[in-house]
Amino acid sequence: VIPTNVSVTRNFGEYLTITCDSTASNSKPTFFWTRNNVTVNNTWTGHIIRHGYDKSYLILTEEAYQPQTVEYGCTAINTAGTSSAQIQIIVRSSNGWIESNR
Repeated sequence: VIPTNVSVTRNFGEYLTITCDSTASNSKPTFFWTRNNVTVNNTWTGHIIRHGYDKSYLILTEEAYQPQTVEYGCTAINTAGTSSAQIQIIVRSSNGWIESNR
């Protein structure tokens, strides 16, 4: 599992997409997203999850913005095994945020 967008800046009001890539195996994975170790799903305000064959996307809208540090995680499970990665999002203020790898 490889989180992309490892270092990116977004202005307030812009969406931020975190990509979870699991292309190391020919077996289709099942993806799970977490926020501070709690499972995220599409019913969460400000969080949109989309899946491709070997990728999953977590899209954060401005409704997900809060002045805090948040850790998002992605886990991919398939016949080759399980792999996880985490990324830390630092929300600075209503002027924007910085995403940084841990």
